[in-house]
Amino acid sequence: MTIKFNIEYYTKWGENLVLVFGGKRHFMEYTDNGKWEMTLRRVEAPAKYRYHYEVELHGKVSRREWGYHKIVC
Repeated sequence: MTIKFNIEYYTKWGENLVLVFGGKRHFMEYTDNGKWEMTLRRVEAPAKYRYHYEVELHGKVSRREWGYHKIVC
């Protein structure tokens, strides 16, 4: 299964948006105008997934979401 994530999230210069999914951290790609995206390929299909976003600056997490998002298959 392939899952594509898209989010509009404005960051400061030097910050990166990180997707935390399946216990792993994935750096998202900045596309334009505050939009970030990430495609995960060959993902196994369990009943549900949890994920959240973090903002990283100089190798350290500066902000993280309080809760989780869910994908239900």
